[in-house]
Amino acid sequence: MEDEISVGKYFLREKLGEGPLSIIWKAEHRSSGEEVVLKQVSLSKLNRNLKDCLDCELNFLSSVNHPNIIRLIDVIQTEGCTFLVLEFCAGGNLALYIQHHGRVHEQVAKRFTQQLGAGLKVMHAHHIIHRDLKPENVLLSTPDTSAVIKIADFGLSRIVHTGDYAETVCGSPLYMAPEVLQFQRYDEKIDMWSVGAILFELLNGFPPFRGRNNVQLIQNIKKCTCLPFSQLILPDLHPDCIDICSRLLCANPELLRNCSKNSLLDHGRQIHASVVKMGFGVDLIINNDLVGMYGKCGATSTAHKVFDEMPERNVVSWTTLMTGYLLKGNAKASLFLFLQMGSSGIKPNDFTFSTNLKACGTLGICGSGMQIHVLCVKTGFESVPVVANSIIDMYSKCGRIMEATRMFDTMPSRNLISWNTILAGYSHERHCYRSLDLFRRMQEEEIPDNFTFVSVLKACGGLGAMCEGRQVHASLVTRGFDISGQTILASALVDLYVKCRSLSEARYVFNQIEQKNVICWTTMIVGYTQEGNLHEAMELFRQIRVTEVQVDGFILSNMIGMFADLALVEQGKQIHSYTIKVPSGLDVSVSNSVVDMYLKCGLTEEAERRFSEISERTVVSWTVMINGYGKHGYGNEAVRLFEQMKLEKIDPDEVTYLAVLSACSHAGLIEESWEYFSRLYEDRRIKPKVEHYSCMVDLLGRSGKLKEAKNLIDNMELEPTVGIWQTLLGACRVHRDLELGREVGEILLRLYGENPVNYVMMSNLFAECGEWRECERVRELLKQKGLKKEAGCSWIEIDKEVHYFYGGDDRHPLTERIHSVLKEMERRMKEETGYLYKARFSLHDVEEESKEESLRMHSEKLAIGLGLVCGGLENGGVMRVFKNLRVCGDCHEFIKVLSKILKKVVFVVRDANRFHKFEKGVCSCGDYW
Repeated sequence: MEDEISVGKYFLREKLGEGPLSIIWKAEHRSSGEEVVLKQVSLSKLNRNLKDCLDCELNFLSSVNHPNIIRLIDVIQTEGCTFLVLEFCAGGNLALYIQHHGRVHEQVAKRFTQQLGAGLKVMHAHHIIHRDLKPENVLLSTPDTSAVIKIADFGLSRIVHTGDYAETVCGSPLYMAPEVLQFQRYDEKIDMWSVGAILFELLNGFPPFRGRNNVQLIQNIKKCTCLPFSQLILPDLHPDCIDICSRLLCANPELLRNCSKNSLLDHGRQIHASVVKMGFGVDLIINNDLVGMYGKCGATSTAHKVFDEMPERNVVSWTTLMTGYLLKGNAKASLFLFLQMGSSGIKPNDFTFSTNLKACGTLGICGSGMQIHVLCVKTGFESVPVVANSIIDMYSKCGRIMEATRMFDTMPSRNLISWNTILAGYSHERHCYRSLDLFRRMQEEEIPDNFTFVSVLKACGGLGAMCEGRQVHASLVTRGFDISGQTILASALVDLYVKCRSLSEARYVFNQIEQKNVICWTTMIVGYTQEGNLHEAMELFRQIRVTEVQVDGFILSNMIGMFADLALVEQGKQIHSYTIKVPSGLDVSVSNSVVDMYLKCGLTEEAERRFSEISERTVVSWTVMINGYGKHGYGNEAVRLFEQMKLEKIDPDEVTYLAVLSACSHAGLIEESWEYFSRLYEDRRIKPKVEHYSCMVDLLGRSGKLKEAKNLIDNMELEPTVGIWQTLLGACRVHRDLELGREVGEILLRLYGENPVNYVMMSNLFAECGEWRECERVRELLKQKGLKKEAGCSWIEIDKEVHYFYGGDDRHPLTERIHSVLKEMERRMKEETGYLYKARFSLHDVEEESKEESLRMHSEKLAIGLGLVCGGLENGGVMRVFKNLRVCGDCHEFIKVLSKILKKVVFVVRDANRFHKFEKGVCSCGDYW
C-alpha cells in the first residue's frame, strides 16, 4: 500500500517503544511476511562512548548464535540512522510478564534464571558486559512458562577493560550493582548482580530494593549479609548470580513477611534452612519473623518448635505465636500460652491483651475475658484503643452487650474501629434498633466506612426494615461507594433485600457485583430457595458451577433442602451425585441434608444407608433421622435410635427431644412419651418449650384424654401459642368434643383472629359434629374479614416431571382421563367394599351428586388419578403424592379404601404433618393425624 513506511526489505507495522536513544518497531518482511523487530538508533544522539557501545553491540550480536541471546538478522544503514533487524519475541519482555503474573513458581524462576546465566556465560566468553540487564531488556519467545529467555538491548554494552568504571548511571538503578551505583571499578560480576535482582523479583513479584535515590538504594544494599542462597535453592547457577538474593535473606524483612502474606510455606522453609545453616538461628528478630511466617501459613506446630528453640524471647515472640494459634482457630492454645507467659517474667503489651481478648470472644468464655479485662485495668492498657476495642468485641461475642456498651461509653477516645465494633455487636445480638440509633450518633463524630455499612445493613435485614435499608443503599451511592467493586458490601445489600423478601432488588445488586464470592452466591440462591423459586435457584446453581468460586456446603445444603421440601426425588438424587464429586460434599451438614432429603421424599431405606455412611455423626445427624422416623410413623425405630445416640455419648438437644416426642406421639407410644418428657425436665441444659408441651397435648388428644390435655396447657409455665391450641382443637374434632372444641376455638379466634387456619379448623369441628349452621357462620365470618386460607396443592412426579394440582383444577391436559379413572375407582370401591363418601367432608346445602363431584376435585385425588392414568393401575408399586396442607378426611378415607381394592399399589402421601402409607386398606397413621 502507498501509505506503508518501509525500511529496506521491511514494512514498519507498529511502534513498540521509544527511548532517549532508540525507537523499537514491529516490522514485516516484504516477500516472506516474517515478523521482525527493527531497532532504530539515531546516530546524532550518540556521544563517543555510546558509539563505542553501538559498535560493541553490532560486533557481538554478529558473531554469536545462541538461544538465550537475541538474534541479529540484518543491519540497515540510512541517512542519520542505523536499523538493527532482530528476531521478534511473541512473549514480550519479562517486566510485562511479572506485572501480569506476579511472583512465579520457584521452578519457573529457576529455569528463567538458568537461561539468563547461560546467556551471561556466552557474553563473558566474548569479554562483553551488558551493564543494563533488567526485566525490560529480557525477552520471552512465547507468553507462557515454557518460553525461551533472550537477553536483548545491548545499547550500553562494552568490552571489559581492567579497572573500568561507570561515568554515569544509565538505565534502571533498581537492578544495578553497588559498584556501578557508586561509580567504582567493576568487572563482569555486575551483570551477575543484575541476574540476582531479576531472580529476586521473579520469586517475590517486586524488586529487591526501593529508594527515592541512589544513596538510599546503596544504604539498603549495605544492610544485607551474605548467605549461600544458590547452594540451597538454585545449585546449578554460578554463585555470583545469586549474590543479591544471598544478601537479602536475613537483612530484608520483606522476604519472610511476603511469605507470610502470600502463604508461601515452602519458600519460607527454604529461607529458614538458610538462616540456620549460616548461624542466624540465634537472632531474636529473625526468629520472631519465622514464628510469624509459620503461624500465618498455618504451620503452628513448626512455629511452636521455633519458639521453643529460641535462646531468647521477648513479648513479640509470645504474642506472635498466640496470634498464629488464633488464626488457625485454636483459641484455647493462645490462652494457654498467655498463662505460661505470665510465669515467664515477660509483661504483656497491648497486642498481647488484644489477641487473647479475641480468643475469649471466639470461645465465648466471658469469665476469662473479664479476668483479662481486670489485668488491662491494673496495667493501664484499658485506655489503649486497640485493647478497648478488643474488650468491646469480647463482651459482644459473649452475649454481654450491656458490658460492651458500658466499655464503649467510658472510652476516653473512640476511633472508627470502636464504633464499628459496637455496631457489629448490636447487629449480632439482634439489638437492631439500637444499632440504627447508634449509627445516627456515629455520623456526628466519624465518617462511616465499608464495615460500618455492613453492620448497619445487617441490622436492617434483621428487622426486615426495607425502608431504612433502601436509605442506607441510597447513602452508599451518594457517598460514592463503588458497590460493584466491593464484594463484601454488595453481599450485605443482597442479604438485606433477600431478608426483606425483595428478590428483584437483591438480584439487581447481585448482577452488578464484578467479583462475586461464595457469600453473595449463597445468599442469592438461599433467597430463591426460601421463596420456592426452583427455576431461578437451579439457574444460579448452574452458573456458579462454571465459575472459579468453590461451591460450599451451605449452598449444597440449601439446594438439597429445597428439593426435600418440594419432594423432588430425581433432582435430589442428581445433586446428591454432585456432592460426591466436590470437597464440600464431605461436610457433615451436607450429609445431614442428604439424609433429610431422602426421608422427606419417602425413601427411608436410602436415608438409612446414607446415615450409616456418616463417619462423624453430630447431634443434628441423629435428630434428622429420629424426626424422619417419626414423620413416617416408625415410633419404635425413633426410640431405638435415640437410645443408641445416648450410648454413643451424644447429648440430645431441645430439637432432638422434640423429634423423639413427636415420633412417640405419631405412633401412640404413651409410656415412652412421658418417659422422655420427664427426662427433658430433668436435663438442666435444656428448658422445655411450648413445642414439647404440644407433643404431649397431641398424645393426650390421640388417646381421648382431652381434659388432661387442656389442664396441661393451663398449668404449664410458658405462654401458650397458637400451635398448641390448634393441636387441642384438632383433637376435639377427631373425638367430636363440641363443648371443649368451642371453648378452645373461642380462645383462638379471640387471640389470633387474623389467622384464617383457626376459622377453617372451627368450621371443620362444627361440620364433623353436624352443626351446619355454626359451620356456615364461621365460614361467613372468614369471608367478612377478607381472610383466605392457603390453597391446597398436591403434586406427583412421573418420569422425572412434576405435575401440580390445586382443588378444582381442570388445566391439566389429561383432566378428562383423570376424572374418568377416578369415577371408575369410585364405582369399584362402592361395589367391592360398599364405600360411600361422607357428607361431613362436603358442603351440606348442595345436591348429593354435586357433593360427590366436589370431593372428587380435591388436589390429592387429582394427583392420584394422574398416577393411575400413567401406568399405576397396570404396573403397581409405590405411588408417592405430596401435599402442602393436611390431607382432608374424605381423601384419607378414599385412598385407604382404594389401597384395599388395588392390592398391587402402595400409596405414600406426605402432608404438612407426616407421611401416610396406605396399604391393603390400612393407613400407617392409625386414622389419627
